[in-house]
Amino acid sequence: MTTRRPAVLAVAVVCAACAGEPAAPSRVDAAITRPTDTIRFQAPAALYRCDGAPDLLLEAVRYGNGVLVWLRSRDSLAREFPIIGVQDTITRPGAVVAVRYHHEAVPHSLALDSGTVSWTDSGAVRRIAVTGSGLDVGFGVRAGLTATFGGVPPAPESTVSCARKP
Repeated sequence: MTTRRPAVLAVAVVCAACAGEPAAPSRVDAAITRPTDTIRFQAPAALYRCDGAPDLLLEAVRYGNGVLVWLRSRDSLAREFPIIGVQDTITRPGAVVAVRYHHEAVPHSLALDSGTVSWTDSGAVRRIAVTGSGLDVGFGVRAGLTATFGGVPPAPESTVSCARKP
């Protein structure tokens, strides 16, 4: 019995060493550029598969700041998506991107109407980059967004509803 304990311990140590470092958590680094300033935030990110479609939904939210990206593909997932308007229900492939952020305790919302969303795979994780601009609805100014989602794992098998609601 005493000879088994060191052997079991040795196997556990070897297995732990082979497991490698844990994957970095998914997160977004976002920067909103307005005519007078730049607002930056970070938030944990999650990726979801849409019901009945090849689409993916990527969200990152923390403390009222967040980025939502709806990747609308055809049959297989493209590597680059043009940003389309939120009312566009036809264009594929395309990405709908919305941002909510606070600046000086005032909430802002931004729907991108131009730009691109691209992604690169690196093993079991992917990096998704968003670059575009749109109208800051409440303040009537154009603002730009640069957001990088890092450490995004493959989409889970479970799905969420991506149906548009009035």
